[in-house]
Amino acid sequence: MQFRCVLALALAACEAAPAASTEFFGPRIEPPGGLAKVQPGMSVAEAKKLVPNLREDPRAVRDQMTLDSGVSDVRLEVRVDSGTVANIVAVVSNNGTRDLLQRVWGDPQITRDSLGQPEVTWASESTGWKAKLDCLERNCVVEYVPYHVLTSEFFGAHVVPPGDLNKLRLGMKVADAKK
Repeated sequence: MQFRCVLALALAACEAAPAASTEFFGPRIEPPGGLAKVQPGMSVAEAKKLVPNLREDPRAVRDQMTLDSGVSDVRLEVRVDSGTVANIVAVVSNNGTRDLLQRVWGDPQITRDSLGQPEVTWASESTGWKAKLDCLERNCVVEYVPYHVLTSEFFGAHVVPPGDLNKLRLGMKVADAKK
């Protein structure tokens, strides 16, 4: 009887997915598992078309879709608000997440958020993604946010408000501004 239990445990351990490693997150700062194709603001239907393995998560407290990560300690989520993608996160149940990401992406940028709490991020101009790490008691959440450096190409040759905002003037009446 004891031999069968040990054998069953050994077989289960062989079939279990490995833990996330530097290869899982890769050298590029972007959502893993093909989620880099998904962008906040796109519809759920568009996201499912781009990543066909995305599934609704009926067990979730919030509206979200999940994607099998292929590793035992990472849950990939696409959180949804009003039928559109709100954000993309990897929930990692590993206390060494910051060290792991630092080994693969280098030193993070550490700033303070609006409440004065440290904010740990990595950003890549080449991939167009920023990863924000927030570790709680048991889990670390890596939130992926589109990232674009504000350069002169964004603003144009002259520093002016973009688009129709350029037509507004200080002291304008509200009715004129609405036009």
